[in-house]
Amino acid sequence: MVTLFKKIKNIFIGNWLRITGKQLTNEGQRRLQICLQCEDKVKISKSEYICKHCGCPIKSKNFVLDEECFLKKW
Repeated sequence: MVTLFKKIKNIFIGNWLRITGKQLTNEGQRRLQICLQCEDKVKISKSEYICKHCGCPIKSKNFVLDEECFLKKW
């Protein structure tokens, strides 16, 4: 089970990687494509989505290596 601290830490790390442009890893890109095709994403703005199950921003969560999909898709 994911602790609240770990979730907050990983959201911060994922957003930092996005802001600095360092998130472009093959694994992160693979995860992002899986999430963008998932029927359980929720659109929150023109190009931003969150996961319906965990509430994490999809474009940030995928690039944190110790994160995992709630639905075990990656």
